[in-house]
Amino acid sequence: TPLYSSAASDVYKRQHEARVQRSDIPRLLAMAGFGAALGPVALAWGLQHTSGASASLMLTLEALFTATLAWWLYSETMDRRVWAAMLLLLAGGMALVLDQGLQGGVQLLGLLAVLLATVAWGVDNTLSRGLAERDPSQVVMAKATLGAAATAALAVSTGEPLPSLSAALGLLAVGATGYGLSLR
Repeated sequence: TPLYSSAASDVYKRQHEARVQRSDIPRLLAMAGFGAALGPVALAWGLQHTSGASASLMLTLEALFTATLAWWLYSETMDRRVWAAMLLLLAGGMALVLDQGLQGGVQLLGLLAVLLATVAWGVDNTLSRGLAERDPSQVVMAKATLGAAATAALAVSTGEPLPSLSAALGLLAVGATGYGLSLR
């Protein structure tokens, strides 16, 4: 049956994927630093200081940074349509920043923090390519553990209060499905 073949294929693939190795640690640390620590922290701060509409539009720039880094570092091919799309994304991001810049204040800083998050996730996506042949479960677990440790250390060092048990369980559920499961 198709369901059985898919499950059997998954088991076969998992058994033949390379395990994460000690030599992968620097890349995993960089991925966790950018994608699981800097990106979420910058986004959380930015969302507190700019409008949700502006932030959601700015988040589209993650694709721009990912594609540009892949082209630059890995010689990915991009035809004229892709370049046109990238330029339109860039123009939209610049329009948002200019609009917020003219208004000044905290809104602009919040938008720039969201922009920093998209850059961080673009770097994370690009770094992830080097681990494409590794077991995805191990990569996700290592990255999530390192990212959680980094953000927990940051929270403790800045005196952030511990979340309630229900909030912590909710965050765990959102992270496990929206982050872990989506990567898996």
